[in-house]
Amino acid sequence: MTGIARPLAIPPVPIQAEPILHFSVVIPAYNAAKDISHCLASVFVQEFDPAGYEVLLVDDCSTDATRDIASGIAHSHGNLRVMSTLKKSGPGIARNIGVSQVRGRWIIFLDSDDTLASNLLRHLKEFIDTQAGDLDAVGYNWSFASADHGNSSLPPAGRRDQAALGLNRTDLLKKYLCLHM
Repeated sequence: MTGIARPLAIPPVPIQAEPILHFSVVIPAYNAAKDISHCLASVFVQEFDPAGYEVLLVDDCSTDATRDIASGIAHSHGNLRVMSTLKKSGPGIARNIGVSQVRGRWIIFLDSDDTLASNLLRHLKEFIDTQAGDLDAVGYNWSFASADHGNSSLPPAGRRDQAALGLNRTDLLKKYLCLHM
């Protein structure tokens, strides 16, 4: 008989997986103090579990109170992360910084002077779930908002991004991230 012993079986330790985030909402912002509260409020009134999405606001070295306002809102919304560019670089760079930090399966870009309809995330998730994994990118209709935040629907014929929606995934993302849409 030799001195070799069989190793003891060690029971597996369950790993606590991070909650799955369905969406990451990336908001580039520059001198958006007058609009940012309204923009963020539209994200936080979603008919969707806040544990299923995150919001990444990337301040592009604003000279107004944009970052302070967003940071104040972040205190009451644990799914909001506020970050900054190192120098004023434009919305494309701010978006890319946000994209580099996302944890969601899907990325939604939202400009700081725009808002989301309260049912957008719910409808988007329902649509994605019915497509059985066949999607790479999703476009959705939008509407113009007046200065008093009233909405005015834009007919599909008036969309400025209609041609881009026919592009393949790679070209669509390149065009968007280079701000050619």
